[in-house]
Amino acid sequence: MTNNSLAFCFLTRGSHNQEKLWLNFLKQAPPNSYNIYCHNKNAFKDSDNFLSKHEIPNKIPTEWGCISLVRATLLLFKEALKNPNNKFFLLVSESCIPLWNFNFIKDRIFEYDNNLIYESENWKPNSGDWNDTHRWQKINHHIKNPRDFKKSSQWLCLDRNTVEFILENDETEHFMNVWAVDEHYFLTMVNKHRMNFLRYPFTFSDWSRQVNQNVAENSHPKEFNSLNKTDVVKCNNSFFMRKISSSCKIEEEVQSFILSRRD
Repeated sequence: MTNNSLAFCFLTRGSHNQEKLWLNFLKQAPPNSYNIYCHNKNAFKDSDNFLSKHEIPNKIPTEWGCISLVRATLLLFKEALKNPNNKFFLLVSESCIPLWNFNFIKDRIFEYDNNLIYESENWKPNSGDWNDTHRWQKINHHIKNPRDFKKSSQWLCLDRNTVEFILENDETEHFMNVWAVDEHYFLTMVNKHRMNFLRYPFTFSDWSRQVNQNVAENSHPKEFNSLNKTDVVKCNNSFFMRKISSSCKIEEEVQSFILSRRD
């Protein structure tokens, strides 16, 4: 069997915020070109939600910023790996929406043929910044060189070989006390074991309001309660964007624009 499917791995609190757009996006997909897996924190309120029939059998309680998010992701990957047709594993959330039509995203991912991870440019664990240094101090017993302790967006795309390796070489016990470990584990593993990756803004998040990193609310990107074409276009080459709220009404014109985008 040829590996030619995308595995959409949804790590969610519950139902998806923008089910209609996703259903229309998936309608564009050729037969057998994708599979869906969902690890939901809370029970689905609506059994008709499109993610409910894709709920994986093995789940764990999760907490923001903790190792449970990494382990829940690994459970998603483990379930998706059972299908030999899955070539690339895409981690998305209930607030993520696609920014291009299905075939464009799939074709580009297969064209890149690489792990797509958005590495943080300004991450310096030994810079003297309290937050960065504190994270580093919790892992320096295992990762000896601070340059090898990486930070990236949690939302990424991994190829099958990388997922297989990471599942076979579970090092999560060493990352137990690292804060926001979901921003560190996967890229640190890829880097430590000398696997290739392309620095790519896989999922767009708007951090423009993050003026002062010591302000608690700046720990989260902007939440979109409305969306227009300009918002979509400014995401540049990202395949997805977040955080789109459940109350965000995406007009038909904007949905049509997204679903027709190819370049």
